[in-house]
Amino acid sequence: MAKMKLGKYTCHKSAGGYQSLSVQLNVNVEGEFYGDVPDEYLKFVEQATSKREGVYMRSKPVPGTRLIGGKKQYITQLFAANLKDLEAVFQSLVNTAADSGTKEELVILYKIENNVSYWKNDDGSIEPTAKRRPLAQDDGNWKGVKYSQDLKSYAVNVYARVMVKVTQDNSDYIKYINPAHSSIEGNNDQTHPFLYLLNEFKLAFATEDRWLDGLVDISELKQMPYTELRAKFFYELLLGMCKLADRFEVLTDDTNLRQIVDSGKMIDFKE
Repeated sequence: MAKMKLGKYTCHKSAGGYQSLSVQLNVNVEGEFYGDVPDEYLKFVEQATSKREGVYMRSKPVPGTRLIGGKKQYITQLFAANLKDLEAVFQSLVNTAADSGTKEELVILYKIENNVSYWKNDDGSIEPTAKRRPLAQDDGNWKGVKYSQDLKSYAVNVYARVMVKVTQDNSDYIKYINPAHSSIEGNNDQTHPFLYLLNEFKLAFATEDRWLDGLVDISELKQMPYTELRAKFFYELLLGMCKLADRFEVLTDDTNLRQIVDSGKMIDFKE
């Protein structure tokens, strides 16, 4: 199977802008030409191939993916004996998608988990548990994971990243893509400086359809529409996490830790 060329297909949208698609075209040992169909174009394949004889569709498991809900992830490919016919179908896919009402919007995907368990008194003081409180004295609340389970360690987890949410009219199709791979209007570091600052943190990208090692499952995340103010908030939140981690950094060395502990000094968590 040899790579031939990168096919590029474009169509002007009636609402303005362009619908574009790039496909790596290959040829197999039988002399057939083929290319992968992105998920967002699958709904248009039947219509496009019905108008062109000699072009057919085939699906195969995606290499390197895990089972999700007992189902293997598949990729769809189009095959044709004639390269011209194959490219005509890909162009037809783009033409149809251009009029389908595809919408792209910036969203912030996030997750904040308080994996800590403690009792907070009404006066603001904190204790490991409520065991020392008189049973009749209800002047506080459990925070974090509460008392239902023992934790392996205490941690506060924060995830935040800007993605582009792609939807289509009259369809339940949803896809999330890297803003760097989108042509959404205003997607640049001049109009959205905190988009780029937030996405500079070394956090894995989220994916909803291919659960690969090192990526984050979108089903575990919440989301909100993007604004520059919201992006600034999450940027400063993650920066605060980095500052807190920097204060703990000296404690990761056993020698430093013992010296600090034996000195009787306490860590000051106030700025």
